[in-house]
Amino acid sequence: MKTALISLCTVLLLGMSTSQNKKPFPTLSINQCRDATLAWSVPMSPAVPGTVIIVSGRPRLVPSVTARTPIPKLTDRVYEMSVCEHVDDNFEQQFSTYSTMRKIYWEEYHLRYVNFIIRHNLLDQFVKEDNAANE
Repeated sequence: MKTALISLCTVLLLGMSTSQNKKPFPTLSINQCRDATLAWSVPMSPAVPGTVIIVSGRPRLVPSVTARTPIPKLTDRVYEMSVCEHVDDNFEQQFSTYSTMRKIYWEEYHLRYVNFIIRHNLLDQFVKEDNAANE
């Protein structure tokens, strides 16, 4: 159920992302997927907070602070890691690298939405409309 919900949310997010960007996303190869994980992670360091992933047989960190990554780039990364989960499924089953990275970027995306809602005093309106929609 949780996986189905994440997949549905990813599809909705991707629909928003492609309609905003007005460009189709590329098809990815295994090498492109692994290159992306390498580019978006850093070597292991006790001074860098983050999540450990395996890339090319070595542990690396995905930094926990991604505040400098703009929302369109976050949506692209969520999409790419979702695609990579299927393109490189044997690697994903062994190490969960792509799903871990997807979740990190997805959580950052949602955190920014929540912060926006709170910062602009929209929480009461959001809760009211959500309650009305779910009655």
